[in-house]
Amino acid sequence: MFNKIEKLNIIKNSLFEYVSSSQLSPLFLLSEIQDKERQPYFHYLKEAIEKIPLELIEEILKSKNLKHALNLNNPLGKHFEAGLNILTSYFQKKIPMEKYNILIHQDEVERPIPYNHQAISDIQIDESFLIELSHFNPVPGGFERNGYIFTIIPPVPASNTCYWLHNFLKFNDLYKKIRVRLDPFNFAKVDKFIPIEHRMWVWGKPLDWNQIKDSKQPEHGRWMPDSLSRSDIQFTDYVWNPYNNEITFTCEEIPNPQNNIFRGSRYFHGIYSKKYNYIIHCDGAIRFTSKKELYKRIKGHIKDQHIRKIGRRIKIFMNKNELDFFEFCGLASSFFVWNNDIINYFQ
Repeated sequence: MFNKIEKLNIIKNSLFEYVSSSQLSPLFLLSEIQDKERQPYFHYLKEAIEKIPLELIEEILKSKNLKHALNLNNPLGKHFEAGLNILTSYFQKKIPMEKYNILIHQDEVERPIPYNHQAISDIQIDESFLIELSHFNPVPGGFERNGYIFTIIPPVPASNTCYWLHNFLKFNDLYKKIRVRLDPFNFAKVDKFIPIEHRMWVWGKPLDWNQIKDSKQPEHGRWMPDSLSRSDIQFTDYVWNPYNNEITFTCEEIPNPQNNIFRGSRYFHGIYSKKYNYIIHCDGAIRFTSKKELYKRIKGHIKDQHIRKIGRRIKIFMNKNELDFFEFCGLASSFFVWNNDIINYFQ
């Protein structure tokens, strides 16, 4: 269905920009546009739905799997409701694809969006296109500077993925020593920004660190996803690897092959120093792979060096300052929100 809508080219740029820059997910935003008949976006939405071929509309209406998701009493008609469902699904895939395309090609321009925005154009970005959050003021839902609120780019295709990471970084002023990759679309003026509140606990507390610190051999494992984790996860690998006076932790959540076009893997890395007894480095990234590279990755484990070199990693955040165990576990839990295995591991 996605490819069919993509080929039709029926979405106006102004509608895409409006939906992609909102803090609301397309599921709620498109319904809000319809309910409030918000112009000119309602006109653009209605126009796009009217251009969807009838056979695609009928396919949705006949789908037994979607009956519970459709409001067949929609005042604009069941065909409009089916079109709304099609466009919602399209935006949910298209927006992260466009964001990740910007990440992959970000080194082709001096200041990729949103770093060219007037509110932050004076702040230096590093070689990984990360920016220091110490230049911003933490506010509900994001980080403010010069009258605009910016957010961290989600590592998986869900607009609220970084909500818990935002909150954890504000905890104990942790944001002052973290660098992040800002979302190229999701920012707005303070008076236009709509912070979203979510009721869900995501937190971390120390593991048995004495056991980790005393380890002489690599410790590794793999989790298969359960019903409480995202449905697009193939598995999650981790390894603790001791070397001299340091122990490196690497963890990666692998997407299943059918979703590889819409998302990358979540990749988390940290270094513990035995000498200083704290975390001296920590970063989270998205790893992008081709279909061939993903199948090669699935056959291996993150503990193997050649497996870690597959694809291309784009950093989402990085910290080179001291982190205690609680901060490290909290960052991991927040970064891997909706991965129940990671949450349980760090609790």
